[in-house]
Amino acid sequence: MAQLANGLSINSTINLLSLSNCHLDVKSIQPLGLILIFIKSEIQELNLSSNLLRNEGIIELTYPLTISKSIKRLNISDNQFGESTDVLTALGNIMLNNKILVSYDLSYNGIQDTGANRLLEYISKENNSRVTELELDERIAYEIIKEIKKACKSNKPKKTKGKKGKKKKKKK
Repeated sequence: MAQLANGLSINSTINLLSLSNCHLDVKSIQPLGLILIFIKSEIQELNLSSNLLRNEGIIELTYPLTISKSIKRLNISDNQFGESTDVLTALGNIMLNNKILVSYDLSYNGIQDTGANRLLEYISKENNSRVTELELDERIAYEIIKEIKKACKSNKPKKTKGKKGKKKKKKK
């Protein structure tokens, strides 16, 4: 992973990085973090699904994801992490502090109703969140999922219509 990180940390042309099913664990996060914080990074989508990050790996991802200036979509589904206070706080810090990262896939992990409610607090408009997409497991209560979708929808920027000016009359 360290050699891959060295190569990618100087590459400013990649916009999708998929490291799904690569058996990444907490030891992989430091080199990966170098890629994520590279000032000229153009990576907009990061797929770390189906790895072994667990709670420790998610917590280690907090700093690089908080300061990343390019990542818009994050997939950390199926990484065997739960809804511990530390993990939820780490995810909340990313959601509150990174204004570029708007889409999260946290499905197939150990987040249940309690954790989903906590994440809902982080993505609410009152917290100035920019999260517009948050995927969780189907086993979360329907009411909570409905509130999450509502919060995400309210975080989407409003489309503004350009004002049309009056046509200037031609001088004869």
